[in-house]
Amino acid sequence: MVTGGGVSGESMASWSTFSVAVVTVFFLFILPCFSRAQTLSFPFRQPETCGHNQYFDISALSCVRCGANQRQDARGTSCVCIPGFQMIANNGGPDIICKKCPENMVWSIYL
Repeated sequence: MVTGGGVSGESMASWSTFSVAVVTVFFLFILPCFSRAQTLSFPFRQPETCGHNQYFDISALSCVRCGANQRQDARGTSCVCIPGFQMIANNGGPDIICKKCPENMVWSIYL
């Protein structure tokens, strides 16, 4: 029984169910039509995925080729000179300059 112009519990329940249905339809069908946001995706790479003559460029999240007479360092995040060459300048990444060692010079590899 309704007194004083109030709304019965049954009417409230049906109104609540209707409201949930409207909100659900809005989120499933209407909102995606208006939301045309662009997404950006790129393949996930790790230093281990780079080849021996590449290093992992952290700023670009990709593998970058080392320069002439170079290979990746032990961590895979920079380049070093290959055996038989010495580094004469190092500006990081592939920006190192390697010069061939003199023929009469003995070189060794330190691990």
